[in-house]
Amino acid sequence: MMSKWKMIKKLIFGLLISFIMSSVYAESHINHFSVYEKNDILHANVASEITFSKEVDDAIKRGLDLTFSYRFIFQSKKWWGKKSIATIRKNYKIHYNKTIKKFEIQNPITFEKYYFKNINDMIRKMEKLNYFPLINRKQLNKKATRIKVRFELDKSQLPTLLRLENIINNEWDIESNWKIWKLP
Repeated sequence: MMSKWKMIKKLIFGLLISFIMSSVYAESHINHFSVYEKNDILHANVASEITFSKEVDDAIKRGLDLTFSYRFIFQSKKWWGKKSIATIRKNYKIHYNKTIKKFEIQNPITFEKYYFKNINDMIRKMEKLNYFPLINRKQLNKKATRIKVRFELDKSQLPTLLRLENIINNEWDIESNWKIWKLP
């Protein structure tokens, strides 16, 4: 019979391995971010690397709808720190359509849909954001000095049980680093 101490050690070891494995599989990273101006409109180009954990992958295949977004924050520099002026999101609502056995991305604003045979092709679509119009330069406060961007899972859209699980399990923690672009 195994002693209580050995059982506790095995349990702790198992939780530690689970934590390490989950932190390896779910991640996103922004590799490139640039902003350019054309006809007074600021546009963004973003290139990312996105990896889903097996748990997220399986949940999508079972029919869980998820919303991911690139979040752009315009900031001005103040003597006490940085002040957010505006926030813009580019959302991707993803879904697995069991009837046609394809993954889909829907633009929540235009309702335009893109279909993919496999989840990796769908992820590749989200990894590149090109020529995305952000804001008319004239609408921005003249003190805006930089834009930062992050790719993230909208956790507020998760079912309650998954939001609670996210507190102790980071497999649902798909959130990139911030990338910054200084405005001229």
